[in-house]
Amino acid sequence: IVNEYKKEFVPHRQPAARSAVSERRRAGAPVVVLALLAMTSGPWASARRVVCMAPAFTEICFALGQGRRVVGVTDFCEHPPEARRLASVGGFLNPNREAILRLEPDLVLVVPEESELARQLTSLGIRTEVMPLYSLADIASAMGRIGALLGVPETGRKLESRWRREIRDLSVPEGAPPGPRTLLVVGRNAGELSNIYVAGPGTFLGELLRRAGGRNVYEGEIRYPSLSLEGIARLDPEVIIELYPGMGLTSGQKAKLAGDWRQLPDLSAQRDGRVYVLDDPLIAIPGPRVSGILKKLRACLK
Repeated sequence: IVNEYKKEFVPHRQPAARSAVSERRRAGAPVVVLALLAMTSGPWASARRVVCMAPAFTEICFALGQGRRVVGVTDFCEHPPEARRLASVGGFLNPNREAILRLEPDLVLVVPEESELARQLTSLGIRTEVMPLYSLADIASAMGRIGALLGVPETGRKLESRWRREIRDLSVPEGAPPGPRTLLVVGRNAGELSNIYVAGPGTFLGELLRRAGGRNVYEGEIRYPSLSLEGIARLDPEVIIELYPGMGLTSGQKAKLAGDWRQLPDLSAQRDGRVYVLDDPLIAIPGPRVSGILKKLRACLK
């Protein structure tokens, strides 16, 4: 009941799309009835107004053919192009709770790192689903789960099945000879080799690297560890792949970034000219388009 009073003071952004609860409130329905109606967003109800707090969730909803149900996205949701026209609710580090509330969602999709936002929204009576996207198995699970939440479970199963088939068809065959020792860099200070973060084997990127035929030189359990130059020199990767998703780098900028590795002239990757810089936006998104990431990694490892 308290939550219903709170929502009374939230300005409505799109009058034509008001929820059933708000319509009955204006009609003078008792507050207790309104509270009961709010509870009908349980697991048996298909979500109609969805806010996606990660680009992968947005892409999954559209891949399911349910983009019309998405009412809010993050600042980084750029695919498909239709998503760019939707209301923004901030980003991973700065979610805008007020903007989310104005959209009157009946479902908000978040990753585990946004658990505090999930707790706040749940306390306000908004259904919030937390889904990890750490591994390929997590991504597959999210497709099926979101399909069920949107009332299209069969479509979700078909999307997952097609996605798995694409990855399987693009992967190197089991039993193939070991590929090159590879360092997959996901972040560092521009212009210098410091604060170097890499993708571990337990990440979706690490799994894609293995499927592309590469051997991850980092074999630890930390998902995205920071490695020192001394540590990288000891690992001596034969291939280095740096990821700068969505940066739109020129060929000159890519060459300069690759050239930074000349600070380690004895590194096999540097000596053999096998340092690659990828900047396509999709390479950081654990969603329906990961087969595109797999293709790009395979091209670097040929």
